[in-house]
Amino acid sequence: DDEEPKDEAFSPDGGYIPRILFMDPSGKVHPEIINEKGNPSYKYFYTNADQVVQGMKEAQEKLTGDAFKQKHLGDEL
Repeated sequence: DDEEPKDEAFSPDGGYIPRILFMDPSGKVHPEIINEKGNPSYKYFYTNADQVVQGMKEAQEKLTGDAFKQKHLGDEL
């Protein structure tokens, strides 16, 4: 707990541990990427490797590559 970041972005639904949060290349936390197959009370807790892999795939799709660049370049202009 002592090494956990204090910013509220790192505890979108509480401070339980362990939890997995996904960030874009700029370091912004994306709380919309949750464990869809997990407990709704603990959206960022993953019980098995398959759930983690699914979250990673969703994050990769949404937060990297052309889809991410187009969305964020449009926001800046």
